Amino acid sequence: MDPLPENNQTPPLPQSPLPAEASTKMDNPPPALTIPWIPFLISFLVFAIFMIAVGFLLARFLSSSNSSIPSTSSTPSASPTLPLLLSEASAKDGTPDPTTNWKTYKFSSFPLSFQYPGEISLEEKTDQVNNPPRKRIELKYKNSLLVITPDQQGLGFENPDLETSTESILLGKNQFSKTKILNKINNSVSYLITIQYPDKRDYLIMITYAFNNGIYDKNIDQLFDQILSTFRFL
Repeated sequence: MDPLPENNQTPPLPQSPLPAEASTKMDNPPPALTIPWIPFLISFLVFAIFMIAVGFLLARFLSSSNSSIPSTSSTPSASPTLPLLLSEASAKDGTPDPTTNWKTYKFSSFPLSFQYPGEISLEEKTDQVNNPPRKRIELKYKNSLLVITPDQQGLGFENPDLETSTESILLGKNQFSKTKILNKINNSVSYLITIQYPDKRDYLIMITYAFNNGIYDKNIDQLFDQILSTFRFL
């Protein structure tokens, strides 16, 4: 009797049936998690529109507020100027006399007086070159000189190095002749002013404006003009 052939195959194991609940889970997997982006996008757009509207209304409000406020922008103030001359001050009602607190000088040998500010130094000098000697008054301010010499006659300019131009000016109540003198050698500027004593044609008063190192200073020129505006013939 032949032996039975060996069967090396392992018989299949019996499989127990899956529970009904597990079978259901495998057939229907849970849905993937999703972000509700459409509602989020709508919310973002609504918020952005709201902020734009708020910014627009705020800009309109600020613009209307600024237009209702009067402008306070300051304009550059004019540089300080010297007080008005007497002839100008008298033409304006209520304008104080700028020379009220000035000092007064009277010539001892000539019927003339004038006023000058206390900041200016005054010195009496005698010109020994002429015969008889002549007195002159020197007013010094910031290295510039105003020299007043009464009884000066025969004035003239023959020096070819000097260039002159003359004009008539009214200072206070007095009429003066003002000559600008330009030195062609050093380009320095000075002014010679003359006034004739009333009713005495042989009397002249010579006033020289000599500026610091020959450099013309408009403010000092105006100050010297103010002094001449106070001339009084006694």
